[in-house]
Amino acid sequence: MEDPENVVHVHRYKVEVTVMGDRLDECGFLVNVDRVAVSMEKALKQFEGKILNGMPEFRGITPSMENIAKVIWSRLAADLERPCVERIKVTVWEAEDICASFEEEC
Repeated sequence: MEDPENVVHVHRYKVEVTVMGDRLDECGFLVNVDRVAVSMEKALKQFEGKILNGMPEFRGITPSMENIAKVIWSRLAADLERPCVERIKVTVWEAEDICASFEEEC
């Protein structure tokens, strides 16, 4: 019998982003949330309808929640203007009570 994880199947993930820093800009913001939303939409759109195992980002690695979070983190870190942001944390939820996060300094 084949391992269920080796069979192509669908997951509906929820993604949460947390930005952290210890100072605010002149307007009192850590980051422009509209820009975060646009960056998130751009990052997530690249996953839509794709078999993750076939994406270059996952070549040689398992598309686990942790690795998905890391790939999304990389895209956000590259895309966001973030003069006050020191850390970004991306959490990927597979179910209401199952998640994994990737967090790193920018």
